[in-house]
Order: sequence, then structure tokens, then C-alpha cells
Amino acid sequence: MNLLTKKPKKVALTEDVSTAVVAADKVKPALGSKKKPPAKKKISFTYKALDPSGKDVKGKQLATSQLRAHQALLDKGFTVLKIDVTKSILQYEFTKKKVKPQLVGDFSRQLAVYIDARVALPMALELIAGETPPGPFKVILDKLTSGVRSGRQFSELLGEYPEAFPTFYVGIIRSAELTSNLPAALRQLADYLDHDAKVMKKIISALIYPTMVMVMGVVVAVVAVLYVLPALEGLFRSLHAKLPLITKVLLDLAYFVQTMGPFVVAGCAIVFVMWLMARRTPPGKLILSRMVLKVPVVQGILRLSSLERITRVLSATLHAGVTLPEALDVAASATKNVVYKNAINDVREKILAGVSVTEAMSRNAIWPNSLRQLVLVGETSGALDRQLEVAGDIMYHDLDTKTSRALAMLEPAIMTLTGGFAAFVSIALVSTMYGMYSQVQVVH
Repeated sequence: MNLLTKKPKKVALTEDVSTAVVAADKVKPALGSKKKPPAKKKISFTYKALDPSGKDVKGKQLATSQLRAHQALLDKGFTVLKIDVTKSILQYEFTKKKVKPQLVGDFSRQLAVYIDARVALPMALELIAGETPPGPFKVILDKLTSGVRSGRQFSELLGEYPEAFPTFYVGIIRSAELTSNLPAALRQLADYLDHDAKVMKKIISALIYPTMVMVMGVVVAVVAVLYVLPALEGLFRSLHAKLPLITKVLLDLAYFVQTMGPFVVAGCAIVFVMWLMARRTPPGKLILSRMVLKVPVVQGILRLSSLERITRVLSATLHAGVTLPEALDVAASATKNVVYKNAINDVREKILAGVSVTEAMSRNAIWPNSLRQLVLVGETSGALDRQLEVAGDIMYHDLDTKTSRALAMLEPAIMTLTGGFAAFVSIALVSTMYGMYSQVQVVH
């Protein structure tokens, strides 16, 4: 069954909304009241829905209440998945706490075991929630349990908690529900999340030491430049002594930081706001994605990271029994880079037009030749999911090698820069003290 042609059953919800709106329209002003009630101000609501053809759509709807916005979308033939008041940029929670992928991975593996044991989904969720320690994830599991018990679709509920369940996770579960292969999909997701967490942990561990050294070096240098040297300058002027050249350079730097610092901070804030605004528009996302893939040193790592995630998600979804077009939809939602997202959608459109996967990939240079060769073998042998898993393993090893090399280059580079700047400041301080001592001796 094609995901794009199947709609969730929401007949009861539609009837409830329509009834509520009709009831609201019948409310009259109190008898004897001659004043006309003031017109209500319309509010912008952001929604996610399925259009009449079953395609995912997002947008905004103006209405006086959430109930009326819901009804307006129903009148258009949409099946509403989620609707909330549109937030301004100042209302967004930039520090919203994310649930650790390891917790989600453990949850997925436990849920797969319960479902294999023929435990009903609401009961399985309740059992897992009971074993989960208090915290944000337990709150989410309790809400999932109550939502499933009320008859809502599991994948739809997962989509309401992006801080725990990424878009690709929800897509794989939604596809697995249609193929009745939920346990296999959950196990695949658990393996993928564990693998992803290990990669991130390795990168963070490798960056901790050089980052601490750099921060300490910068703090020492800033204290010396902004506080120690200006004090010595006053002492020099009181003794009518001549400052060394290196000390003058550092004092000019300190003066620049003190006078231009607020403008630099304001400029950085403006750039940050522009970056946030660009991320919220399709053209801006595309420009940022292209720019990131052209950054020296890290571009190879970012490309391999995107390809590795795409191949693993495709392998997991196909192994769970999802059709190839639906699997490509899920893979497109798994990557945050718009360049690769567009490339996946292009492959999907060509496949629906009757072109093979290998041929569709060969028309875009973004897909490496090694991946195309493995896809060709998978198509020929009928084991595309297995070949994609092999491709993911190969790219993981390449990614691990490139990341290790980059970190091996980064650590000495940071140490050299930090040490060089600290040495520069130290030389300036020593030469200042020595110059002061020499000039005082000459005076005496």
C-alpha cells in the first residue's frame, strides 16, 4: 500500500470539530443586549496536514481560534496532523532540551521486544514508561501511552515530540505501521541511533582537550592584554620611559577591543539573526547547505556523514518492508542538508517515472561512483537493502578515518595558535619589565 494514498482515520475528529464550530456559531448575545460583540482578531496558526492526494503539506492558516482554523483546513479537504499558534522568533525555545539518542535507542529496542512478545502497544508503552526514571522522556512516554489508548496513530503521536524522535524516525515508524513490520523497524532504528551516538561521542571526546587548552589560553591572554598591560603603560608614562614595539602592538589591540568590542558583538548578533532567518526559508536553507559543503577540511566529512546517514536509513526502511519510493521519502527527511534532500527527491521522481535507481543516481554527480556500483549490485541481486548496509559500513569507516585525521590536525593547530599567542603576550610582558628596568637604571 502506498503511503501517499493512505489517510489516517479521522472521521470522528472531523465530526467533532464541525459540531463544535456549529455550536459556537449558535451562541447568541445575552437577551436585552443591544451592543454588538466586538470582532475577534484573527491569529496565525501553523499546521501540518495531508492534502486530498495524501501528500504531506505545511503552512499557515488565519482564524479567530484554533478550532476554526482546524475547521477551515477540513473544509479544504486536508487531514490535519498538527496545528499550533505561530510563534514569533522571540518565542522560540533555542535552548529546548533534547532527549539523548541513547534513551530513544533503548526505548526502541525494549518496545520491539514487547511487541514481538505480543504485548499490546498501549500496555508496552505503559510498562516502559514505568521503568523510565523521572525526566522529560518519561513525560513524553506517558503522553504517548495516553494518546495511543485514546485511539490516535502511534507515528502521528511521535511526530509531536521532535526533541526526542527525529523526522526520519517518525517516517520509518509510519511506513512500518503500514507494512505491519514495526518490531523490525524499531530494532533497525535502535541500532542506527546507537551507532550515531557513538560517532558523536567520539568526536566530542577528541575535541574536549584542545578546546579546554584554547579557552584557557584565550582567558589568560585577554586578562593580560586588557588589565596587566594597561597598568604597566601607566607606570611607564609616570617614569617617562619608552614602550617596546611589541608592547605597543598589544596595547593597540587592547584599545581596539575596548572601543570596537560592542560593535563587533552587535555585528555577530546581526549575523546570527540573519542565519536564523535564512534557516526558516527554503532559499536560505539551500544557500546555507551549499555553503557548508564548500567549507575546506570539513566538506569531505560533511558529505560522507550525509551519505552514510542516507544509506543506513534507506537500508533500515527497505529491510523493514517499506517500498522504495516511501523509503526515499523517509531518507529525505533524515538529512538536514537541502542539497542531498533535493537529490533524493530527484531520484524518487525518476524512479516513479520508470527509471532504475542506478540510472537515476548516475544523472547527479553528488552520488559517488562506489555507491552507484553497490546500488547496481543490489538491484541486480534483489538485495538492495543489504548492499546499502554495506555502503553505509564503508562510508562509516571512511568517515571515521577522515574525522580522525581532521582531529589529529586540529589538535596541534589549536595548541600551536594558543601557545603562540600566549608566548607573544609573555614576551611582551617580559620585554616591558626588562625595558622598564633598563631605562630606570640609565636614569639613575
